[in-house]
Amino acid sequence: MTDSYHQNRVYLPRQVSQAEIDRANDLLAANDLGRPLGAPAGTDTLTVVPVAGPDPVRVREALRTAGADAADVETDRVYLGGTFLAAGRDWGHGLLFIDLDAKHSEGLELPEWTEPPAGRRRPVIALLDSGVLPHALLPKPTGPDPFLLEPLWEPTLAPLQEPVRTKGDSVPMAYAHATFIAGLIRMDAPTARVLSMHVMQTDGRVSEPTVLEALDFLIEYREHAPLDVVCMAFGRILEAYEEPPLAMKHRLAALARYGVRFAAAAGNGGGQAPVYPAAFATDIPEMDSVGSGLSAADRDYFSGHGDWVRSWRSGTAASIVPAHRGGDDQQRADQLAGKDLFGPEADRGTVDEGWGDWRGTSFAVARRAAELANQAVA
Repeated sequence: MTDSYHQNRVYLPRQVSQAEIDRANDLLAANDLGRPLGAPAGTDTLTVVPVAGPDPVRVREALRTAGADAADVETDRVYLGGTFLAAGRDWGHGLLFIDLDAKHSEGLELPEWTEPPAGRRRPVIALLDSGVLPHALLPKPTGPDPFLLEPLWEPTLAPLQEPVRTKGDSVPMAYAHATFIAGLIRMDAPTARVLSMHVMQTDGRVSEPTVLEALDFLIEYREHAPLDVVCMAFGRILEAYEEPPLAMKHRLAALARYGVRFAAAAGNGGGQAPVYPAAFATDIPEMDSVGSGLSAADRDYFSGHGDWVRSWRSGTAASIVPAHRGGDDQQRADQLAGKDLFGPEADRGTVDEGWGDWRGTSFAVARRAAELANQAVA
């Protein structure tokens, strides 16, 4: 994979047949690119196609130039969590994170999980992120009134590719990203629920088809359950040859028609180039693009900025950090599965969790998402 897109697959924002892929391969072969497209896999709204051989950008351009049926093919673009900086070929350089010890976390707490005011329901925030992990200070995930909603969904067309780690390896801090954000939501929107959707790898990368799958799920989810805000603490600047991700825009617009609001990160590159999906704020009124700082004139040095940024909130925050064991992948898998971490046999003595201090536009977005959730039920 390059810095900005996957080398081994492309996608189309619709259902595609094998016959259409065969015709596309015929056109590619006529352009000396061989027959690189493999068997399509998808749903009635999205198809992912493996690529073997030529660069996916060359495949995309050849099909578009030829006016093929598959001219709407797109590269599988990579988005970066709004806590991280893109730096050449090595993505995932986090902004400053400090693990707070007992002395420096004294007095920090999350509000109690109490009933919402009379006559009001709990607002729901869909958090498209690294997956919220258990923490002793979060309300328990079981019972009739849960804080954390676990959707019956997982990415299937572009599965998450976690780096292989063993005990003793360093842990990419993105493993804690969603949990840290969930803690901020608990502080700023104490009655809100979080619908946790695992779209981000532990290196902070997010694949575009995975986001589209998640949004397709949310469109169906909203037809039968409350959904007020979608929090997207990730983004990317377009390459020179790229157009904005229209398949994503169409799905966001579909959710907006239900009254759903969006909060998305302005990114940590410090420049004025639009960062998507946040930059859709210029076209979708329900989208709130969020930068880090007090205002455009008093912004943090790392925050994306420009006339496409609508809101400014502090991106420096203290919140909860979930347990980990030196990069043990099985521990993280067990956490995501909720295995025995709150049951009577849970060994709390082996769980290393606490508080941290972190900065990035991700946390400005979390604060804005909480505000929007409060407004939804005011």
